[in-house]
Amino acid sequence: GGGAGGGGGEGAVWLPPPPPTTEHITKLEAEILCGPDKESCKAHFAGVNLDGWLVLQADLVPGLMDGADDEWTFIHRLGGPSAQKAVNAMHEHWGSFVTEDDLDKLQKFGITHCRIPIGYWLLDYDVADGYVDGGERYLFRLLAWLKQRKMLAVLDLHALPGAQAVNAPWAGRASSSAQFFLNAALHEQGRRAMEKLAELILEMDRNVLTSDVIVGMELVNEPDWDYWDTSPGIRELFEDMVPKLRKLLPKEQGAIFLSFAGPAMRSEGVEWLEAMRQEHPDDYAAVFYDAHVSHGYGDNDAPGRVWRREVDSCKTCCRDPPLLQPLVRAGLPIVIGEYSVDMGFDEGDSAFALEYFSNQRSLWASAPGIVGSFFWNFKVVPKTGKGGKTEGFSPRRTSLLDLIRLGAKADSGVPLAANSSSAGAAVGPRLCPDKDLNLCPAIFPGNVLWTDECHWQLKQA
Repeated sequence: GGGAGGGGGEGAVWLPPPPPTTEHITKLEAEILCGPDKESCKAHFAGVNLDGWLVLQADLVPGLMDGADDEWTFIHRLGGPSAQKAVNAMHEHWGSFVTEDDLDKLQKFGITHCRIPIGYWLLDYDVADGYVDGGERYLFRLLAWLKQRKMLAVLDLHALPGAQAVNAPWAGRASSSAQFFLNAALHEQGRRAMEKLAELILEMDRNVLTSDVIVGMELVNEPDWDYWDTSPGIRELFEDMVPKLRKLLPKEQGAIFLSFAGPAMRSEGVEWLEAMRQEHPDDYAAVFYDAHVSHGYGDNDAPGRVWRREVDSCKTCCRDPPLLQPLVRAGLPIVIGEYSVDMGFDEGDSAFALEYFSNQRSLWASAPGIVGSFFWNFKVVPKTGKGGKTEGFSPRRTSLLDLIRLGAKADSGVPLAANSSSAGAAVGPRLCPDKDLNLCPAIFPGNVLWTDECHWQLKQA
C-alpha cells in the first residue's frame, strides 16, 4: 500500500503542503530529458507512449491480432517467425502503425517526448524465441522522424525473456509465472539485452540522422513486485545493472528509468532509491523513478464497486496528490511513465474523458519533482464488427489522438528557467483549476491507499 509519508491532521481538509524543496533534483536531472535544446525546455514535458507497435498488444490493436493475446501467439498462429505470412504481417504493422502524420498531430498538440516500448528480441535476436526479426530499421526511421521535429525519445525495455510479470500479454508472451526471475539463463539473457539497449543508444547517437534524440532508457517495464527482494530479484537487478549501464551510458548521455510496478507508490522502492542516490550519487544521478498511475486494475473496479462520474475527479484532485507525497518528499526525480483515461469501466462519455485527462495533467504539472508524463497510448485501433461497425466510445479505448480529435486543450507548459531550482514553486500550474479543492474529503497522507474511495463533500448551504 501507500504506507510511506507523514501523518495527517485532525479531520482537516487535505491541502497541498508547501512545495517540498527539490534541491535534490540537480540541474542535470532537470535538463537531461530536454535533449540538446535546453533553451526551450519546459518544467514539465508532455509525452506519449508509442505502445502496440514494436511490441504487439491486443487491447491496442485488436483488429490486427484477431483474438491472439500476445505477439508470440499471433506469430505462432501465422506459422512461426520464419513463415512469410508472419513476416509480412509484422513488417506491414511496423511500417504503418506510427506515421509522420501522427507525429505532426502530436507535436502540434504540444507532445515533445515519446516512450517507445520494445522487446528484448529487437536487441538480442534468436529465431528460437518465436518472434519476427527486423523491427530495428523501423525504430531507426522513427528516431529520424523525431529528430526532424526536434522531438525526443525514451526507449523502454517492455518485454524481457520469460516475462517479468505474471499473465502479462504486453511482455511478448503471457506466462503464468515470471520466468525472467525464476530461470537463470533467461535472467542473464535479459540483462544482456539491457546492455545492448545502452549500446544501441550510443550507436544512434553516433549517427547524424538520429543523434541526440534518445534521452533515456528504461531497464524493465512493471516487473512483478513479488520479486522485489528475491535473488534474482528487482532490487538486485537494479543494484547490479545501474552501475554497469552507467559505465556504458554516462549520466550526461542518458537518463535511466526504473519502473516500480503496481499503482501504489511502493514505500520500499522509494526508500531504496532515496538511499542509493545518497550512497552512490554518481551512479544514480539522472536515475528516475517511473510511476504508472491508473484508477483501473483493482481501484475503481474493485469487487462490488459501481462507477460514478465524480469519483475520478475526486481521486485525481484530492486523493492522488497525497499518494504521490512519499515520492515528492524523498526528493526523487519522477516521471509518470503511463497514465490514461481508462477508469476500469466501459462507461463515461467524451466530456468525461476530456475532464479526466485535463485533471490528471494538472496533477503531474503541479507536483514538485515530476519532470514529465507519458499518456498511454498514442493510438488505439478499435475492433470492427459485422458490417464494418467499430466498437462504441469508451474511455478505456481512448487514445491521445482520439482526445485531440475530441478537442483536448493543448498545454503551453512553464519554461524551466522560470522555476529553476524548485520545479513549480514560483509560477507553478494549479492542481485541478476547475474544481473547488475546499470540497475535497479529509485525507491523511500517512495512511491513504491507492484503492481508497473518494467522494466530494457537498457544498455547505
